[in-house]
Amino acid sequence: MLVAVALLTGGCASTNRIIDDLRHTIRFETDHETLDNGFAALQQRHYAQAEAIFADLKDTTGSKTVQRKARYGYAFTRLMRARTPGQQAAAIALWDAWRETYSPDPEWEDPRVLEPLFLCRAKGGQRTICKGTVPEGDYKASLQKSRRLQLEVDALSRRLQALEISKTELLDAKNQEIRNLKEKIRALEAIDQKIQKKKKEISAPQ
Repeated sequence: MLVAVALLTGGCASTNRIIDDLRHTIRFETDHETLDNGFAALQQRHYAQAEAIFADLKDTTGSKTVQRKARYGYAFTRLMRARTPGQQAAAIALWDAWRETYSPDPEWEDPRVLEPLFLCRAKGGQRTICKGTVPEGDYKASLQKSRRLQLEVDALSRRLQALEISKTELLDAKNQEIRNLKEKIRALEAIDQKIQKKKKEISAPQ
């Protein structure tokens, strides 16, 4: 009886381990698939979608490797989408938190070497984003100005097209008028020739 109970207990424990292993395997594959989706969105410049994927994955995955990669993607998308000084500071903090956990292998493949391209030193030595980021108010004003300019360009393009049509119509009308005048001139010349012929006939001696 004791042997049977021991075998049964051992069998249950083994079954539980197998089930746990399967769960971990499925979760591992699912997390990696989600990670791939995040980086695919990032490559397509769908930054908001990528940020949402990385934000959720970094807090839910059970894999430290996946978590580190998700934190990298999350920090990168936050850097790309930063507009206000507060957003910039928060994004830089996320980047610094990720870089403390990253150990490149091999050493010469380290994304941190790109920092000089997008992180600068402001007054007082404070780090800031040095890509073409502007304050949110200036960004919105610039966007509105760009839209107004585009509307003006579209209006001028339509006006130019209308002028070209009018020019063509005027040219056609002018050419038609010239043709009409030429026909009248030919008709008058024909009449004049007839008159001259009649004069010669009348003035000729009988």
